[in-house]
Amino acid sequence: MATLSKQVLGRISGSVDDITFRQKNGTNFVSARPNSYTPPGDEGSVQRRSKFAYACKLAANIISIAPLKTLWESKLTNGETAYNKIVGTNYRFVGSDALTDQTFLTPGIGFNVQTTALTIGVNNVQVIIEALGSNAAIDVSIEKNVQLISIVSLSSPLDGTVETFSLLPLLSPIQPFTLDAAMTFFLSFSSQTQHLFGKYQVHKLLLALITLDADGNAVNYSTTFHGA
Repeated sequence: MATLSKQVLGRISGSVDDITFRQKNGTNFVSARPNSYTPPGDEGSVQRRSKFAYACKLAANIISIAPLKTLWESKLTNGETAYNKIVGTNYRFVGSDALTDQTFLTPGIGFNVQTTALTIGVNNVQVIIEALGSNAAIDVSIEKNVQLISIVSLSSPLDGTVETFSLLPLLSPIQPFTLDAAMTFFLSFSSQTQHLFGKYQVHKLLLALITLDADGNAVNYSTTFHGA
């Protein structure tokens, strides 16, 4: 058994593959499962492991996007990491292989957005967002630019050549921010993304607007919204 002397993982418990994490008196302990260990095969245990695996993969994708990682880190307390906070927040709000309408891309409730169009095409996703107006609690003297960020969840594969689910991060180009006009964003697909889309029957998007200062630093965020 190993003891983590520094809380580099934040607070974590549970098992991943053959490694088990547990806490005692504020200290993280890591140990290997015995070779003879057999995970419970009942439906509830299998579903919990699948949900945990999905939440972990979602968290890894979210923190791979620098502005989102910065925003989640701004909400950390008590030695947490952004990764563990995202897993803990979203575990209740994901399925075993798909997002739900409660899944969080941003760390909580942000300014509200309304879409007038969300279209998934062959080469990109087009999203048109209504003018936010002056009631969006945004300081345009600081928040100069905006970017649309998405995690695409692909599930229900058509054949056995791909994983049960896939998650893909998509980012629009950064553009100047305006409160008094509708904004149009394009999330472009790579050739790999196009290929994967065709391998799954169900496509669901988590989306959020991120505002940026003149130096490109994340400042503010919208409430997570969804598309399919």
